[in-house]
Amino acid sequence: MNEEMERAQVEKTLSYLESGSGDISDIIVAMRRFPFSLAIQRVSIEKLYAHCFDQEHAHAIGLVGGIRTVIDAMEHHPEDVSLQRGGTGVIKHLAGASSYNLEMLDKMGAVGIIVSTMERHSKCAPLLESCCWAMESMSRSSNSDIKMHLAKGGGVHAAMKAVEIFPNNESLLRAAFHCLRQLGYNPSSYNSTPQGGKHSQQQRQHNSNSQQQQHQQHKVPSFISHRGSVGSSSGGGGAPRSGGSG
Repeated sequence: MNEEMERAQVEKTLSYLESGSGDISDIIVAMRRFPFSLAIQRVSIEKLYAHCFDQEHAHAIGLVGGIRTVIDAMEHHPEDVSLQRGGTGVIKHLAGASSYNLEMLDKMGAVGIIVSTMERHSKCAPLLESCCWAMESMSRSSNSDIKMHLAKGGGVHAAMKAVEIFPNNESLLRAAFHCLRQLGYNPSSYNSTPQGGKHSQQQRQHNSNSQQQQHQQHKVPSFISHRGSVGSSSGGGGAPRSGGSG
């Protein structure tokens, strides 16, 4: 009987959320009440993502505890690509809405959940792209501690691994490029040949070995610097609505 009542409550709440009747607080309350209902979490993330396009709403999501709730949803449903894409999209917009949101994202472990998502879904290019944009948004902060947490928390390595797996995916390369640039890494400065002369193969190998020793996990693949369209593109984009395209 209890299970039937629980199921009925989930269906009632789901119908309410899908109708668009609930405000931000209603959405977050529903997510907290039914944390293991994938259906509830999916539609809630989608609704929160829609609210994020209004900066005041995005800031409000952080004020009422939405950051922890979104991260919890991603942790409880790590295998669901749709929810993970929606969650990283929400993180991207929350980070850009206010310094309070950014600080809370950092404290609540947003870096860890993004990196673990990239590791778990390393073959899903659209999700990797969304994760890169989320990290890029967080790294825009002037707070050097947040940049350090992103870099040392595996963000740089995860971004570079993503583009190594998908070297021909222009949109993913663009997201990773801007993420790395915001973190202080200049992909175009690596493996470039100075104009007006040629380096010997031996010298290039020596330089490469030196860079690998100093930046073992931070060396950006050379193919990024050869894609002019990526380097010249402006930042933007990010995660789609839950289950949507970028």
